[in-house]
Amino acid sequence: MPGHNDFRVIEFREHGIPIITPADTAASIRDPDTKPSAELIGSKDPSDVAQLEYRASSPIMALVLTLVAVPLSHLRPRQGRYARVGFAIIVYFVYSNLLSAAKVWVEKGQLAPSIGVWWVHILVLGFGLYLVSRESRSV
Repeated sequence: MPGHNDFRVIEFREHGIPIITPADTAASIRDPDTKPSAELIGSKDPSDVAQLEYRASSPIMALVLTLVAVPLSHLRPRQGRYARVGFAIIVYFVYSNLLSAAKVWVEKGQLAPSIGVWWVHILVLGFGLYLVSRESRSV
């Protein structure tokens, strides 16, 4: 009854709810996203090859985008400070989406693993070299 002093305080040492985990944990090991890189290196499975190439793409992408960023940072005298930022963002999104698409194509077997995602890096590297050569000619 509310307002009366006849109540008990009960304390528990431990309270828990048991969680039953699935017995088949092999399904999570088969997912290429969760496999360690050392396990992916020797695999011939297209999903594993695509995942390994995609993991190696991040540092390569950083270097290639650095090459593209240098000519994009040069501005003409009357251009604003942020004149080419929009173009740089578009280049990044196209590059990133092409890498993701190439990964899916390799996983599905629509693109040979030897070609893999490397063609995307070569394409953007060529674009960066074009921008550098164009910038050096105008100076």
